[in-house]
Amino acid sequence: MRFSLRGIIGLLLVLGPFVFLNTTRAEDDAQASQDETIVEAVMRIEGFDLNSSAKGKAAVLRYLKRNSGSERYFELIERFKLPETSSDLVKLVVEKSTENAGVRAAKLLITLGQIDKLDACRSRGHGAGTDPRQKGRSHAIAPGDGPIP
Repeated sequence: MRFSLRGIIGLLLVLGPFVFLNTTRAEDDAQASQDETIVEAVMRIEGFDLNSSAKGKAAVLRYLKRNSGSERYFELIERFKLPETSSDLVKLVVEKSTENAGVRAAKLLITLGQIDKLDACRSRGHGAGTDPRQKGRSHAIAPGDGPIP
């Protein structure tokens, strides 16, 4: 069987992107698996300083991007106090303002000292507390607050 150079080049042009995408996906899956292993390891080490390990911190941040809003996501941010996650937390506050994930994200922003990010959401009319029926009421969440009528 004889192949022409033009035919081989054409075949590579057609199949090349599929080979590249499959390779990239396999690499992404391998990276995700490695990141998950690192996350589990750092969570088990009592008193682990995440800032002492660039590789560990990078793995945790990638894991958080892939698992936004999950229980482990919140556990990691609570434990390691990662201000790098504030923009993702704001996104959760806005998109899931009526769900536990949105409330938990708001509390974490306060814990991280990023309350100004919550104020920015409120001033743009996003997130919890923008219900027009609540006009004139404070948007602050305080211990013991009951449901707003």
